[in-house]
Amino acid sequence: MKLRHLVALSALCCASLASIALGQGQPEPSPEAQRFTRLTGRFAGRGTTQVPGFGEVRWTARAEAKLVLGGFFVHERTEIDAGAPMPLCFEGVYGYDAATKRCVTYGVDNMGQPALWAEVVWVGNDVLVQNTTQVIDGVPKLVRATWRFDDGGYDFEVESATGSEPFGVEIAGRFDRTDDELRFTTPQPFVSGKPVPAEMRRLTAMTGSYATTGWMVLPGAGRIELTGTETIESRVGGHCVVMHQQGRAGDGPGWEGLTFATWNDHDQRYDFVWFDSNGTVSLAQSHWRDGRFLSVGLNQWLGQPMLNRSVLVLKDGRPAVIEGHSILGFGEPEHSFHMEYAPAR
Repeated sequence: MKLRHLVALSALCCASLASIALGQGQPEPSPEAQRFTRLTGRFAGRGTTQVPGFGEVRWTARAEAKLVLGGFFVHERTEIDAGAPMPLCFEGVYGYDAATKRCVTYGVDNMGQPALWAEVVWVGNDVLVQNTTQVIDGVPKLVRATWRFDDGGYDFEVESATGSEPFGVEIAGRFDRTDDELRFTTPQPFVSGKPVPAEMRRLTAMTGSYATTGWMVLPGAGRIELTGTETIESRVGGHCVVMHQQGRAGDGPGWEGLTFATWNDHDQRYDFVWFDSNGTVSLAQSHWRDGRFLSVGLNQWLGQPMLNRSVLVLKDGRPAVIEGHSILGFGEPEHSFHMEYAPAR
């Protein structure tokens, strides 16, 4: 999606754009969203990791996190040096999903690991906890990550247990605030990570900047004209494509979105996660079919479930037109979205 090309702008953001165009305006970040400002700033990190077969490995890190999308979310970039020819590179988003009333996090890396999508929970005002489950070579693994904040930064710890083994500390580190300028590399695929799949290289071919024009139709909103821009970039060494959308719906205020696209090898599909300046998060699944990019997703509009489907048509390998259809509640399918792309000048 990232709309950019992929498309599912219609699958993910129509409801957000319509709420703005209908005069509801742009909401302010909630107190839950504002708590994540504790992650913002520049940090110098250091710590240890327990690596099977190698024992304890020491690392240093640099991290920078900024408020994005009107202050609703925090975008973080981290690089870790652990003696390899290149750093481990991570990129993620933290925030509060106003639609589901949950604190969430999303992350990708240059090792080619599956994208992380998880709920996080604040324990008091100074502790953030993330619990996840994984399956590695058919064996379940439980993981708990904990951030403990203070005025100078935060302590970070990851505890895990594989199979029936006892829990142990896998990662332990400290990130201190710094005023120094941080120098980040241009991420490359990590030397011992997975190669960039051909499916992601197919998306990377669409990188660039585009001007967008079109319309959408939603119940109660009528036809709303859309104008904007979209920039598509390859990130974390090619394992993720990020789309940055900005625009205007009708005469309403501007809107902004960030979409992350990764390849899900297990399910043989693309997974898209969209964050927007209304403080909401949407998910979509995408596939290539007959040379077109098909994306489907679920969201809500006026308290009713909405099913969305978008089809992206390419021209010379670049995004050209997206057509979207929606079903609201028990209603009939509607041609609800049209977007055209042109190279930005």
